[in-house]
Amino acid sequence: MEGRNTDLSEESDFDDNIADPDFQNDEASYPESTDDSSDSSANTGHDSNNENYTQQINQEEHWKGRPRKGRKRKYIGQTKAIRSTLKHTNKPYISKRGLHVDSKQFIDYQRNCKEKCYTKINSDIRRENFEKYWNVGSYDLQTSLIIGLVIKAIKFQQ
Repeated sequence: MEGRNTDLSEESDFDDNIADPDFQNDEASYPESTDDSSDSSANTGHDSNNENYTQQINQEEHWKGRPRKGRKRKYIGQTKAIRSTLKHTNKPYISKRGLHVDSKQFIDYQRNCKEKCYTKINSDIRRENFEKYWNVGSYDLQTSLIIGLVIKAIKFQQ
């Protein structure tokens, strides 16, 4: 025990930048805010401390930190809320099952229904209603729009 150095302060200097080539001094990366620096930056018109601070913020944004627990999403930008807003605004999105869904296009159908709706409602009006429906952007408002456009027909009893 006599030959050993019992002074631990020299041996256990874990933040020694000379012994550790990968050491980064955290104090040097943060700008020091003093009253003198704000006065000098006002005189020069150039705030170097502010630039250092914004660079530090940008570096912190790129740092992701510890990974989160739990299931990782396949498509990071596609949460349930984003998916539903894209769906209700008629924009392409990725479905819950991972299928790519394109936006709906107006097709001028002329079906043979007994009410002959395609003759009663003009193609331009149908296109206008199609675009109104998809521009609303909310399921509740879309259903209320349809309810507002539907006219009840009176049944005649024989």
